Amino acid sequence: MHLSGAILCQDNAAYIGTVLENMSPYCDEIVVVDGGSTDGTQDVVSAFPKVRLFERQWDGNFSRQKNYAYDRCKGRWILNLDTDELLGGPGAKWLRALTYLPGAHWYSFPRMWLVRGEDGELRYLTSKRYWRDRQLRLFRNTRGFRYDEVRTPTHTEFAGKHGLGRALRQPWLYHYTFLMQSREEREAKCERYSKEHPNVEHLNRMYLWEESGSALDPVPTDPPKLPTAELAMG
Repeated sequence: MHLSGAILCQDNAAYIGTVLENMSPYCDEIVVVDGGSTDGTQDVVSAFPKVRLFERQWDGNFSRQKNYAYDRCKGRWILNLDTDELLGGPGAKWLRALTYLPGAHWYSFPRMWLVRGEDGELRYLTSKRYWRDRQLRLFRNTRGFRYDEVRTPTHTEFAGKHGLGRALRQPWLYHYTFLMQSREEREAKCERYSKEHPNVEHLNRMYLWEESGSALDPVPTDPPKLPTAELAMG
C-alpha cells in the first residue's frame, strides 16, 4: 500500500464526511481514530469504503493520539489532516505524484487561516505568524516521523525532519477554525492551552487573531466548503 490518510475525530458528525471526501482521492486507505464520539460520528466514518476506524479514548494529548493513528497506517506514506482543514488549490492534483519522486521523504504545505473581512468577503491572514504557519503533513511512514508526546502534547512537532523534503507553495491547507468557532469559544481554548502549555504562549494566542493586527487578503481561489462553516463562508 502506498499512501495512508490519517485523521483524529470526536463528535464531528456534521462535517467529518466532507473531510474524508477531500482526502479520499489521494489515499489508498484512511485511518480514523475516534476519541469517544456520542453524536454518530462513527456511523458517518464507517460509511466510507477506504476507512479503517479505531477507537481510543481521548486523553488530552494530540501527539499521542496522532502517533496511535500513524502506527496503524499501512501505507509507505502518510497524509494527515485535522477535522477543521481541507486541501485545495491547483497544486493539489500533484500531491500523490510527489510521493513517487526519488529520495523525497516529506513535504510541508502553507496553511491559510480563513476569516471574514469587514466587507463580508472571505479572506486569509497574511502576517508572518499565520501565512508562514507551514504544516508538515505528507511524510514517509517511518519511526522518525512521530511526534514528541512529552515536549509537544498539544502543538504537535516532529523531533526533526529526516531525509530530503520540500516546503511547497501548493497545495494550500485551508484552515476553517475561525469560521467554525465563536470568539468566546476561542478565548476559552486559548485560556486552557495557556494553563497547560504556558511556554508556547505565542502559539496559544494565535487563536485570537483579532489581536494580531494581521493584514487580510482575498483568498486566491474559492476554497471547498466545510458544512459547519457554510454560514460564515456564505
